[in-house]
Amino acid sequence: MANGAGDGGRVFWPLRIGPHRAKYYLMTGDRIDVKTAQQIGPVQTNDDDQLTDEALGIAVRLAAGSA
Repeated sequence: MANGAGDGGRVFWPLRIGPHRAKYYLMTGDRIDVKTAQQIGPVQTNDDDQLTDEALGIAVRLAAGSA
């Protein structure tokens, strides 16, 4: 999992995984494997079909442009 300046880690990670754990990963640059990420909370997984439906729905909204 990336933890560079562009992923919002300094703001987002402490809210999702707690300040101490976030500081550890952000300062060390250690990578987090998928299983660990699912356990500690910075990612969430969905059923493949549900994910595809949600992604397509968002794509349609974006393609239509703003109101």
